[in-house]
Amino acid sequence: MNKDFEAILDECLDQVNRGESLEACVAQFPTLATELEPMLRLALQLQALRQDQEPSPVALQAGRQKLLSASVGLKRARESQARRGRIPLRLSLQPLMRRSLATIALVALLLVTVLGGGTIAASAKSLPGDALYPVKRLTEEFQLLLTLDREAKAQLVQKLDERRREEAKAIASSQRIAEMAFRGRVESMDGTRWTIAGIAVHTADDTVMEGDIKLDTLVRVQVHSFSDGTLLAVRISAEREEIVPQPTVVPTQPKPTIMPTPTSMPPTEIPATAVPIQLPPSTATASPTSIPSATPSATATPIPATPTPPRKVAVKFTARIEDIAASGWAIGGRKVRISATTRIDEREGKATVGAMATVVAIPQEDDTLLATEITIERSTQPSEQP
Repeated sequence: MNKDFEAILDECLDQVNRGESLEACVAQFPTLATELEPMLRLALQLQALRQDQEPSPVALQAGRQKLLSASVGLKRARESQARRGRIPLRLSLQPLMRRSLATIALVALLLVTVLGGGTIAASAKSLPGDALYPVKRLTEEFQLLLTLDREAKAQLVQKLDERRREEAKAIASSQRIAEMAFRGRVESMDGTRWTIAGIAVHTADDTVMEGDIKLDTLVRVQVHSFSDGTLLAVRISAEREEIVPQPTVVPTQPKPTIMPTPTSMPPTEIPATAVPIQLPPSTATASPTSIPSATPSATATPIPATPTPPRKVAVKFTARIEDIAASGWAIGGRKVRISATTRIDEREGKATVGAMATVVAIPQEDDTLLATEITIERSTQPSEQP
């Protein structure tokens, strides 16, 4: 490949502006995929953030020239430092390309000077469809770029995945219309109704499936929510799992028990009236048999501590009733068992399929919930959101 990085970046930006997908552009340059993908993804987020104020072509060209000039300046400064320190140029450019300093500088400048601290703080509680939600996602991308430790980055990715799943549950329970994506494991595949990480997702004939998807597969789901709380999957793609390095635990070596040597033991005196031991003829010439000492060992046997039985902690959540059967109810994608002691409050509404219910239950060993109280919420006719 004889093209330099700036020319490739400029070409990919033109392709993205013409409507090409980010994945197709990155696939053309696999050796630079780790550098191109965050910069192109940032460009898409900036376009979504500034849809209300579309800049002029002159401003776009000027901004692109500034970005390329900054990248060239960083590269030349690194080359000069490498020549002064007699460092091979090939080795000196590797940290520059790996850390993507131009990308980090661009994101930092955007967050600090354009958005401001108050806007970032206000976007922390935003949901998909809100005006500040792109700012929230951009801040998260900035955190990922600055996290260079592999273990810390893997833990941050898990935290962000959990945040995406909570957002999907929130838009489903609030019955708002929005589009979003989240990651999770496939727990059930019942026809067109799937359960992914505890979230009920519906598929259609035009849902795009990518990769070998089966139960317990880690997938990324792009969904569209409707005003009735339904999440329709637009695309489901299998994700490659990364192994999170675990800290190495050095086992504690037990201290050796010091036993007294035979020379330190007092000699055993045999009484004069003792009867001598008669050995068999075949062993008469053998060495004398040593008599083991009857002194008990002084090492005490440790008594294991009695394990404390785990407490049964009740959980409380509000979700839609999906099925009512004799074996149990299905509420929010979870199986809830009903017993004779379960209290069902129907003062605000009837317990029917589609009604919202608040459940207080105790988790069981078979991954089901034993309900102690179910309160049927008052049904309200949601208004269609634009």
